[in-house]
Amino acid sequence: MQLEEKKRTFLLGVLQTWLRTEKSKTAGIELAEFESVIAKIRHGFMCIPAGRGLLSPCNSVLAKRPQRVYLHRNKRLATALRDIRTILREATVRPTKCRELVMGPPHYIGIKDASIHGVGGFVVGEGKACVPTVFRHEWPEWVKREVRKTNQNQGGTLTNSDLEMA
Repeated sequence: MQLEEKKRTFLLGVLQTWLRTEKSKTAGIELAEFESVIAKIRHGFMCIPAGRGLLSPCNSVLAKRPQRVYLHRNKRLATALRDIRTILREATVRPTKCRELVMGPPHYIGIKDASIHGVGGFVVGEGKACVPTVFRHEWPEWVKREVRKTNQNQGGTLTNSDLEMA
């Protein structure tokens, strides 16, 4: 999983423009623009978990809600923006694996198994209340017809693995 190239390029361009103003004592970033871009970066960091910690200086500025954000007054923020830019550049080298995106333990835990006949399993609550549930579902006939079986129906479009992911 990775950030779309168009979005990544946009964010890199904005950050580059902002960082050029770092030495200027008169050029600042409008709060509305800062807020909007940081929201986009925060959203993008859902795909790049390593970047989340870099948003702390941005959050501090947003909490104060200044009319303009001046990087020459906040070296910590300027450093964070440079680091965010680096993370965005490097994000294309190794896309994030989906298992890295899980934010915490699951709310529900379950086990299931599938076959050509149907699927069954159970679910219990872990982080949230859930009545322990046992289930069984028989596949419709059209699904059964599409399952590839050894020496039979080699033209089927579904495998047992497909059924287990359903």
